[in-house]
Amino acid sequence: MQTFVYFDTDALRSVAGAFRQASLPQELRGHILHSQITLLELISQIASGASNTVLGQIRSIPNFTNPNGTGLLPWPDDFLAYILSGKPPVVDTTNLKTRETEINVCLNAKSVDEVRESAGRLKGELDKYKIDMANALVANMAQYRAAPDRFTDWWAQGVIKRAGLVQNPPSQQEVVSKLKAFHDFDKRAFEAAVENPNYPAKKYGNDNLDREQMIYLSDPALHFVTCDKRYSKKVCESEQAKRIHTLNPADLDSAQKVECFLKGTVVTV
Repeated sequence: MQTFVYFDTDALRSVAGAFRQASLPQELRGHILHSQITLLELISQIASGASNTVLGQIRSIPNFTNPNGTGLLPWPDDFLAYILSGKPPVVDTTNLKTRETEINVCLNAKSVDEVRESAGRLKGELDKYKIDMANALVANMAQYRAAPDRFTDWWAQGVIKRAGLVQNPPSQQEVVSKLKAFHDFDKRAFEAAVENPNYPAKKYGNDNLDREQMIYLSDPALHFVTCDKRYSKKVCESEQAKRIHTLNPADLDSAQKVECFLKGTVVTV
């Protein structure tokens, strides 16, 4: 089985920095995929006042990515539907096409001024997503406090509804089994909120972007590369945690190091 890697934002920035003046061998490029959440986070940093350093990192992405496309993973909602139904995802093509266009503008830009508008739109989309998830936490907190032992029951129901499979739902056992890392990460977030009565719901908006990355681990061909140790700690009870690779930025600061890591991680045949 061929395998692939995708990155969180800090890891992607490190890899992109390593390939400013270098190129990844063609046989490895097709094994790098990109989470749309990660790309939106990275591009949003331009709209937040980031320097040309971030733009330079964005522009280097084609140096280590499949030249026939950006290698975008489906949006998390679409990926959920695919994993739980086994059918090709019904993709929100309008938003995807707009997102791809904005991303390509950033990949080909020569100055921050050229991409500030596109970056602002993508940041707005990401911020709305974070707010929606923060509101979801608030809406579900009373339910969790009342019966924390029922978390898995209503969590699975929520995932099924989100995937649009209410009419022909998979079993709870199947949902949790396929999405164990996602389930465990989300449970830790609710536990943290309960333990801290002053837990800021806004913080959950940021954590939500992290938890969404766990959805992709439901595909056994995908490996997640991060510089954040919290991922493995939050999902340590899941077998899927074995496909989380936690590295220091220094482990990804040169093209040679990245190439060596990929050769030891991905299966190309």
